[in-house]
Amino acid sequence: MRLLTATSATQGSRASDFNWCEEGELVTTGVVICDRDTTAGPDGGCGCGRSFGGMHSGKSGTTAMVRDVALGAEDLTFIVRSYREGGGWLALSSDPAALIAEEVAEIIASAAAHQVGAILETRMGEIGLREVRAERYDMCGLASYAYAHGTDPIDWAIDGIAKNNIDVYLTITAARQEDPATFPGYTLELSPAALARRIVGGLLDAGWTPPEVKPE
Repeated sequence: MRLLTATSATQGSRASDFNWCEEGELVTTGVVICDRDTTAGPDGGCGCGRSFGGMHSGKSGTTAMVRDVALGAEDLTFIVRSYREGGGWLALSSDPAALIAEEVAEIIASAAAHQVGAILETRMGEIGLREVRAERYDMCGLASYAYAHGTDPIDWAIDGIAKNNIDVYLTITAARQEDPATFPGYTLELSPAALARRIVGGLLDAGWTPPEVKPE
């Protein structure tokens, strides 16, 4: 499923950009805009009016990338609930379930509206495509990221695809040791061999060529 993830790509396009998130972590669109930002606008105040929230680090950044992540809606709901519980937000709501459902729906809709590899920004609750050269978005997701970030698709695949797969694997296996019913929407095989196949597949898609093995 397409989801929003943290990225440093296109950082600096706006003077008010910042990114304290971990590259590739899931981010949320759900924000409460404070009076300072409401008054000063998206480029002033504390920054809550222009940032996405990293649901692993608890930090924020002004840019997000649409990535295809091996998680379902139920998994995303679990992650959002854990994130909001950890921050104390649910205790402030009279209807926590509705709050979470609304946030999950907004994340899914925002990601689904754009192709994989698109770099997004949020401006006072309005999410849209970052204003960069359009041809960057005519490429595949890996090439688009490499173009915007000034890196090589294979380098990104190692840091993004491999790290993301490993993080998901470790998170889900650890959670299921405590509760086997955790992440019910994640139906991919959870084994070291399956993890290795997904990582190698991502590297091959990025243009990596395995070294030739010569018979002895």
